[in-house]
Amino acid sequence: MSSTGNWNDPTKWTGSNVANLVSEDASISTNVNPTVVNGDNFTVGNVTLVQNNTLSVANGGTLTLGNFTTAKSLTTGMNASLDVKGTLYIWGNLIANSNISISVTGGGKLIIRGNLQLGGSTNITMSGGSSIEVYGNFVGSSSDNVNISGSNSNVLVHGNVSVGSGSNLNPGSGSFQVGGTCSDNSSNFCNKTTSNSALPVTLTAFYGYIDNGKPKLVWSTASEKNNDYFIVKRYENGEAFEVDRITGAGNSIVAVNYEWSDETPGLTGKLYYQLSQVDFDGKATTFNVITVDMNSRIVEGFNISDSETVLSTQVFDEYGRQTNSTTGFRIVRVTTNLKVYSRKEIAK
Repeated sequence: MSSTGNWNDPTKWTGSNVANLVSEDASISTNVNPTVVNGDNFTVGNVTLVQNNTLSVANGGTLTLGNFTTAKSLTTGMNASLDVKGTLYIWGNLIANSNISISVTGGGKLIIRGNLQLGGSTNITMSGGSSIEVYGNFVGSSSDNVNISGSNSNVLVHGNVSVGSGSNLNPGSGSFQVGGTCSDNSSNFCNKTTSNSALPVTLTAFYGYIDNGKPKLVWSTASEKNNDYFIVKRYENGEAFEVDRITGAGNSIVAVNYEWSDETPGLTGKLYYQLSQVDFDGKATTFNVITVDMNSRIVEGFNISDSETVLSTQVFDEYGRQTNSTTGFRIVRVTTNLKVYSRKEIAK
């Protein structure tokens, strides 16, 4: 991007090529300030702010770097700013140079699946019910400042926090929650944080579909702490029965994907499954019930011949995760014994 303007404006991009694919890395030239406006939703690859840039995501706008299977990162040069009032979703790391300003306000969301790495003298300000969630580690340097105002604004770091001398945290009436350890080089930063280790597993997806005529469950975790195993239950006549156990990852701060197929013969109709997670100390957490319909066929709008047999139907959201949502942006994929059909749609 060679001149300031809206991300969706092709005249601002070299060769009029707006970055809008996960395979496309975006470089923002020095002194150029891009804005993702209300109603726009872009998924791209790595983004580099060269120097003296302000990247803005307006309320109602979304910028996603990478997807569920492909982690991409945001890297800033010196004197860069992030102004997030919508959603900035980074599947990789946010790597910031020195003298960086990060503002998340007006209900904005900054979600980082990897690590937040600060180069020093970074100022983070939050207000208006906004949130920053870091699934990896929060790694600061010297003289980093975090100021939170508003009782509904919070920072949640699932991993560890480490900052250098001269760093300051002012949580105000919000909170800065840490799932792991915290070290601050005697700057009194950690004394103002809150420990949050109640959730041993952060479940990011849990869904089911038909695969080769059998129910298949898929789930993913962003982080795991002392996770011994998962229990898969299937409901029969209103009662849940354990059908299998799957070993967990123990401790992890990276995404872990799980798959399980129900090999029970003769299953028909709508099936109901529930997932539970058990710690090494025996403490269990139970997640929501999902439905797998053995008769499911999402074939409307596809030219599927009578000679084809539908093997599976899947619906993905804008992040590449499977979803049961009936509204919003979706990618519908139908797999038959002969080929795979897919389409993008906006469901209302």
